[in-house]
Amino acid sequence: MKRDDLLAPAFAQEEAPSINELVARARAMLPWLKEGADAVEKARCVPASTIEAFRAAGFFRILQPRRWGGWEMSPEAFYEVVMELGRGCGSSAWNLMILGVHQWEMGQFPEQAVQEVWGADNQVLLSSSYAPFGTARKVEGGYVLNGTWRTSSGCDHAQWAIIGARIFN
Repeated sequence: MKRDDLLAPAFAQEEAPSINELVARARAMLPWLKEGADAVEKARCVPASTIEAFRAAGFFRILQPRRWGGWEMSPEAFYEVVMELGRGCGSSAWNLMILGVHQWEMGQFPEQAVQEVWGADNQVLLSSSYAPFGTARKVEGGYVLNGTWRTSSGCDHAQWAIIGARIFN
Protein backbone atom coordinates (compact mmCIF):
# COMPACT_ATOMS: atom_id res chain seq x y z
CA MET A 1 0.00 0.00 0.00
CA LYS A 2 1.32 3.44 -0.90
CA ARG A 3 1.59 6.30 1.57
CA ASP A 4 -1.04 8.35 -0.34
CA ASP A 5 -3.50 5.45 -0.11
CA LEU A 6 -3.26 5.65 3.68
CA LEU A 7 -4.52 9.22 3.64
CA ALA A 8 -7.84 8.07 2.18
CA PRO A 9 -11.05 8.84 4.12
CA ALA A 10 -11.50 5.12 4.84
CA PHE A 11 -9.41 5.63 7.98
CA ALA A 12 -11.54 8.54 9.21
CA GLN A 13 -14.09 6.31 10.96
CA GLU A 14 -15.68 7.29 14.24
CA GLU A 15 -15.76 3.83 15.85
CA ALA A 16 -12.55 2.43 17.23
CA PRO A 17 -11.07 -0.18 14.92
CA SER A 18 -9.86 -3.48 16.33
CA ILE A 19 -6.26 -3.94 17.41
CA ASN A 20 -5.85 -6.29 14.45
CA GLU A 21 -7.06 -3.57 12.06
CA LEU A 22 -4.66 -1.03 13.52
CA VAL A 23 -1.74 -3.45 13.28
CA ALA A 24 -2.73 -4.21 9.68
CA ARG A 25 -2.62 -0.47 8.92
CA ALA A 26 0.85 -0.31 10.48
CA ARG A 27 1.97 -3.39 8.54
CA ALA A 28 0.82 -1.77 5.28
CA MET A 29 3.22 1.10 5.98
CA LEU A 30 6.30 -1.10 6.39
CA PRO A 31 7.53 -1.04 2.78
CA TRP A 32 7.79 2.74 2.53
CA LEU A 33 8.96 3.10 6.12
CA LYS A 34 11.84 0.68 5.41
CA GLU A 35 12.59 2.48 2.16
CA GLY A 36 12.88 5.84 3.93
CA ALA A 37 14.52 4.72 7.19
CA ASP A 38 18.08 5.67 6.17
CA ALA A 39 16.94 9.13 5.06
CA VAL A 40 15.15 9.63 8.39
CA GLU A 41 18.35 8.75 10.27
CA LYS A 42 20.45 11.08 8.14
CA ALA A 43 17.97 13.95 8.46
CA ARG A 44 17.50 13.25 12.19
CA CYS A 45 13.82 14.04 11.65
CA VAL A 46 10.76 12.05 10.68
CA PRO A 47 9.08 13.58 7.62
CA ALA A 48 5.79 15.40 8.10
CA SER A 49 4.24 13.06 5.53
CA THR A 50 4.93 10.09 7.82
CA ILE A 51 3.33 11.83 10.80
CA GLU A 52 0.33 12.69 8.63
CA ALA A 53 0.03 9.05 7.51
CA PHE A 54 0.07 8.02 11.20
CA ARG A 55 -2.62 10.62 11.90
CA ALA A 56 -4.76 9.44 8.97
CA ALA A 57 -4.44 5.84 10.16
CA GLY A 58 -5.79 6.94 13.53
CA PHE A 59 -2.69 6.06 15.52
CA PHE A 60 -2.78 9.27 17.57
CA ARG A 61 -6.37 8.52 18.58
CA ILE A 62 -5.57 5.13 20.14
CA LEU A 63 -4.89 6.44 23.67
CA GLN A 64 -6.68 9.78 23.40
CA PRO A 65 -9.78 10.05 25.64
CA ARG A 66 -13.12 9.50 23.88
CA ARG A 67 -14.50 12.81 25.01
CA TRP A 68 -11.68 14.49 23.08
CA GLY A 69 -12.20 12.53 19.85
CA GLY A 70 -10.02 9.56 20.66
CA TRP A 71 -10.71 5.85 20.98
CA GLU A 72 -9.43 5.46 24.57
CA MET A 73 -8.03 2.02 23.81
CA SER A 74 -5.62 0.00 25.93
CA PRO A 75 -1.91 0.74 26.05
CA GLU A 76 -1.39 -2.75 24.62
CA ALA A 77 -3.18 -1.73 21.42
CA PHE A 78 -0.90 1.26 21.11
CA TYR A 79 2.24 -0.81 21.81
CA GLU A 80 1.26 -3.38 19.19
CA VAL A 81 1.08 -0.63 16.56
CA VAL A 82 4.36 0.96 17.68
CA MET A 83 6.16 -2.39 17.63
CA GLU A 84 4.87 -3.18 14.15
CA LEU A 85 5.97 0.20 12.81
CA GLY A 86 9.38 -0.30 14.42
CA ARG A 87 9.96 -3.16 12.00
CA GLY A 88 9.99 -0.55 9.25
CA CYS A 89 11.64 2.49 10.83
CA GLY A 90 12.59 2.64 14.48
CA SER A 91 12.79 6.43 14.50
CA SER A 92 9.31 6.84 13.04
CA ALA A 93 7.91 4.35 15.56
CA TRP A 94 9.70 6.19 18.38
CA ASN A 95 8.12 9.50 17.31
CA LEU A 96 4.66 7.91 17.23
CA MET A 97 5.26 6.47 20.69
CA ILE A 98 6.33 9.83 22.13
CA LEU A 99 3.66 11.93 20.43
CA GLY A 100 0.93 9.31 20.87
CA VAL A 101 1.40 8.76 24.59
CA HIS A 102 0.97 12.49 25.13
CA GLN A 103 -2.56 12.16 23.77
CA TRP A 104 -3.30 10.02 26.85
CA GLU A 105 -1.26 12.24 29.16
CA MET A 106 -3.04 15.41 28.04
CA GLY A 107 -6.34 13.80 28.97
CA GLN A 108 -5.07 13.55 32.57
CA PHE A 109 -4.49 17.31 32.85
CA PRO A 110 -6.99 19.70 34.46
CA GLU A 111 -9.94 20.63 32.25
CA GLN A 112 -8.71 24.20 31.71
CA ALA A 113 -5.41 22.96 30.26
CA VAL A 114 -7.10 20.39 28.02
CA GLN A 115 -9.53 23.03 26.75
CA GLU A 116 -6.66 25.34 25.92
CA VAL A 117 -4.77 22.65 24.00
CA TRP A 118 -7.61 20.72 22.32
CA GLY A 119 -10.55 23.12 22.55
CA ALA A 120 -10.26 24.28 18.94
CA ASP A 121 -8.51 21.23 17.46
CA ASN A 122 -8.46 17.82 19.13
CA GLN A 123 -5.75 16.60 16.74
CA VAL A 124 -3.08 18.90 18.17
CA LEU A 125 0.08 16.98 19.08
CA LEU A 126 2.37 17.54 22.06
CA SER A 127 6.05 16.80 22.48
CA SER A 128 7.97 16.77 25.75
CA SER A 129 11.24 17.33 27.50
CA TYR A 130 10.71 16.34 31.11
CA ALA A 131 14.22 16.82 32.42
CA PRO A 132 14.16 20.04 34.47
CA PHE A 133 16.72 21.95 32.41
CA GLY A 134 14.84 25.19 32.89
CA THR A 135 13.76 27.29 35.81
CA ALA A 136 10.41 28.78 36.67
CA ARG A 137 9.79 31.77 38.87
CA LYS A 138 6.34 32.49 40.25
CA VAL A 139 4.98 35.92 39.31
CA GLU A 140 1.56 37.47 39.50
CA GLY A 141 -0.73 35.52 37.18
CA GLY A 142 1.63 32.60 36.55
CA TYR A 143 5.30 31.83 36.06
CA VAL A 144 8.27 33.14 34.11
CA LEU A 145 10.02 30.21 32.45
CA ASN A 146 13.67 30.25 31.34
CA GLY A 147 15.92 27.55 29.99
CA THR A 148 17.11 25.43 27.14
CA TRP A 149 15.67 21.97 26.64
CA ARG A 150 18.16 19.89 24.67
CA THR A 151 15.95 17.18 23.21
CA SER A 152 12.30 16.64 22.41
CA SER A 153 11.49 13.85 19.98
CA GLY A 154 8.66 14.81 17.66
CA CYS A 155 8.83 18.52 18.46
CA ASP A 156 8.95 19.31 14.73
CA HIS A 157 5.39 17.99 14.47
CA ALA A 158 3.92 19.23 17.75
CA GLN A 159 2.06 22.44 18.43
CA TRP A 160 2.60 22.25 22.22
CA ALA A 161 5.34 20.96 24.51
CA ILE A 162 5.31 19.59 28.04
CA ILE A 163 8.58 20.65 29.65
CA GLY A 164 10.21 20.28 33.02
CA ALA A 165 11.61 23.10 35.11
CA ARG A 166 12.69 23.73 38.68
CA ILE A 167 10.51 26.27 40.47
CA PHE A 168 12.22 29.06 42.37
CA ASN A 169 10.29 31.68 44.32
